[in-house]
Amino acid sequence: MSFDHDTIQHLADLSRLKCDDTQTEHLSQDLNKIFTHVETITQVNTDGIKPMLHAHDMHQRLADDTVTEPDQREAYQSNAPKNEKGQPYTAAGLYLVNKVMD
Repeated sequence: MSFDHDTIQHLADLSRLKCDDTQTEHLSQDLNKIFTHVETITQVNTDGIKPMLHAHDMHQRLADDTVTEPDQREAYQSNAPKNEKGQPYTAAGLYLVNKVMD
């Protein structure tokens, strides 16, 4: 894959970035180097090599999935904004917000 001036400018426009000709030239060179390196890596023969999740072949110790904090939902929601009737903008443990978009 090759990145020329027009491709870089198109990507910059899509990303809403301003790139002058000098920046576009540098980006083109850098991206072409990166993709040349990636193409080189993909040519390596990996037959018979087992995929690894991590470079270190070890098991991660996991903590027990237990609740260690007390339920403080009521205390946290007690300072929620109140409506005209003095009731907090909460329901079923959730904060209620006004509709922003239709």
